[in-house]
Amino acid sequence: MMTTRSKGLKEYVARFCENPSREGARDLLRNHSGESDNCDFKKEWPDFSKVARHILGMANSGGGCLIFGLEEK
Repeated sequence: MMTTRSKGLKEYVARFCENPSREGARDLLRNHSGESDNCDFKKEWPDFSKVARHILGMANSGGGCLIFGLEEK
């Protein structure tokens, strides 16, 4: 079951994906910090097969955003 918070984050990520920008990325991190089902951070670019798995997983769950160059602390 999707909570109100996760639904809000999903909408925010969807808007960011439609029009990605640095400011949008800053807002995403500032307002919804941390990874979630719809937002995944990768410190470095992984092997293609791992990227493909992440993309397919997110596509099967309704979409999302992979952000490279960041790691969750």
